[in-house]
Amino acid sequence: MKIIRSTFFLTWSLLLCCLAGQPTLAVEAATSDPTLRSSRISLGYRAVDVQDQAGRAAQYTLFDSGATVATEIKYLNPSLRFMIEGEYLNDSDYLLETDLDYRGLVRLHASTEKLYHHLDYISYDRPDAVGTTLSEEGLEQVEILFSDRSPGETAGLEVGIDKVNLRTKLPVYPVHLNLGYWRLQRSGHKQLRYLNEDCTACHLESKRQQVDRVTEEVTLGLDAHVGYVNVAVEQVFREFRNRESVPFDSFGAIGEDGDNYRAAGDYQHDATPDSRLTATTLKVSTSPSGGFNAAAGYTIGKKENLSRLADVSSADAETDFHKASADLTLTPRPEFTLNFRYRMLDQESSSAAQLLVGGLLGADSVTTRQNMDLTRASYFGKLSWRPVRPLTLMVEFEHRDLHRDRTGEFYDSTNPYYDPLWELPEDERINRFRVSLIARPLGTPRLKVNSWYELQTSDAPAYGASLEERHRFYAGVAWNPTDRFGATANFRLTDGRNSNFDRAGWNRSLDRRQQQEDVTAGFWAQLTDSVSTNLYYGFLRSDLRQDLTYGFGAEDDNSLFDSDVDYRQRVHTLTFSTSWQLRERLRTLFEARYIRSRSYFNPGFLPENLPNVGPVDASDLRSLSELEIVQMGLGLGLEWTLAKGWNCSARFSHDDYEDRNNSHFDGAAQLYMLSVARSW
Repeated sequence: MKIIRSTFFLTWSLLLCCLAGQPTLAVEAATSDPTLRSSRISLGYRAVDVQDQAGRAAQYTLFDSGATVATEIKYLNPSLRFMIEGEYLNDSDYLLETDLDYRGLVRLHASTEKLYHHLDYISYDRPDAVGTTLSEEGLEQVEILFSDRSPGETAGLEVGIDKVNLRTKLPVYPVHLNLGYWRLQRSGHKQLRYLNEDCTACHLESKRQQVDRVTEEVTLGLDAHVGYVNVAVEQVFREFRNRESVPFDSFGAIGEDGDNYRAAGDYQHDATPDSRLTATTLKVSTSPSGGFNAAAGYTIGKKENLSRLADVSSADAETDFHKASADLTLTPRPEFTLNFRYRMLDQESSSAAQLLVGGLLGADSVTTRQNMDLTRASYFGKLSWRPVRPLTLMVEFEHRDLHRDRTGEFYDSTNPYYDPLWELPEDERINRFRVSLIARPLGTPRLKVNSWYELQTSDAPAYGASLEERHRFYAGVAWNPTDRFGATANFRLTDGRNSNFDRAGWNRSLDRRQQQEDVTAGFWAQLTDSVSTNLYYGFLRSDLRQDLTYGFGAEDDNSLFDSDVDYRQRVHTLTFSTSWQLRERLRTLFEARYIRSRSYFNPGFLPENLPNVGPVDASDLRSLSELEIVQMGLGLGLEWTLAKGWNCSARFSHDDYEDRNNSHFDGAAQLYMLSVARSW
């Protein structure tokens, strides 16, 4: 790590000398030069201190103290524009970005960044796990066992993104060549949780899994202005690779009533397969100016699952897709604008009808459900009317058609574990209607009002969580009476329901009702010439009421039905910040934040003694699912100017996370940072 840091500091020092030092001398020697130059470098040190489990308190902070560096270089003249910005906190948290434009003929943008993300590691060291009986007679004992093969470990991922975009233009003809490269890498460790064997002896296992996954994308494009239209062609290649081996562990036998379906042994599990995407796109558009604008596009591509397993063969699959789009904008008069939009997606999937699976007893293959084909079309229209300059009224309508293949109801008593159909509606039609307005009642931007109402309906909701009818309303106001203070307020309401979700053979329908309100308010003020302040409050209320079944099926003797089960969530957010210019060269910063969230799931079915299960009740379900989390943060800062071009900065932050029902992830983190910056 020290070698990496030393190389980083040395590289930046040489870069600053080459790019920043010489242009500064040029400005002093030739003040008439139109070139604009500026440079800044900051060196500092950051210390980190944590208490208990601080992964949630500072979720995206690596707990590593060390030196920091930040820099910014800008160079601008009529023929060349160059910019480079960077900030380095540690080997897992940095950002470097550069941009270059030479006479509009060559444009280059490149960036590399990385952050660290703490993940939860739930302990499977559970000596309190209990056993229960499978039958009322107690003939067979079911024991819930927990095994943690990596006790006391932590989990976290480094997430890095690299991007390069190059755009070149022919000097004498309006043709552009576009090249792009994008790379996403996740590396580190996560917790892998899985079931070891059949649940006649539920054995839950956990271990720490190495993660090394890379997604790379290369884009090649060509666009040109041909007569009255612009034409563009783009080719995309994207590939995902899992560079770690598939987990391989010992499993118990799987069976029922003494008959085993798969023998005990060592098997692969929880595979993340490689995949590939290729797509070719053709776009045609008119000039974006004038009262008539049109654009159209067509894409053809393929998605491939590149599964390579030792225990399972023929698991790879392909999806061919076609996409089409069309946009039209008409402005017949200055006060009217019409927008039309069409989108289409058609995808056909293919996969093996049977999989060869190792370890099966009595057979070496299993029949699989074929992937679903999907066709989706969207039609959108919008009318904007400006009767007077401070008022804009808008009406929009969208219709979506969805068609799914291989859907329906199916049951074969000779093979109850095989269902070749997806239990979804074959056709679904969704309509969305919205009216909105944007107004400036005072005729100036000092007061702005924005509001809309939306209704969406579906004739065949696909899932139990889908909505048959949804109403949404929004109202927002921004008020800035003077340049010294202002306020904003927003209100958002959602009310949806689904009273039409049922399945063949069920005597009960599963109704669902969802209500949500979101309120925010903010205030800023320049109290004096040296003091400014900001205050923000947000409140979220979400209520969900849904019919639920517990067990094997709606009409099974081993099932329970519970109507109007509540799930409620409340979130309060409060932040306050202020800046105080104590002296001409000294400024203080203060920030405080408080977040409190609470949620619970509240089933209420009556206690019952079910065959083959035993007595069951809902008394513990609420306590198991209830959450009450409090997050608090405090930030202090001090900035002072030592001399012309020299600045010093000190920062302190404290973040605290508390779960009032479970202290396993409670913790706090403090960050201390001191830096000195030089600008010229």
